[in-house]
Amino acid sequence: MGYDDGALARTGVGALTLFGASVTLNWILAVAVTLVLAGAFTYRAVTRQQRGRS
Repeated sequence: MGYDDGALARTGVGALTLFGASVTLNWILAVAVTLVLAGAFTYRAVTRQQRGRS
């Protein structure tokens, strides 16, 4: 780091932070959608089994 790369490092870190934040938000959304779908599917399967028993 003999040359002045302070500005480059700052912009690079900023871009990485923005990129990481957007990826994290997308990942959280994907996990939330997957959990909702899995929960709905499990709920339907459980209620179907309970109706079959009763």
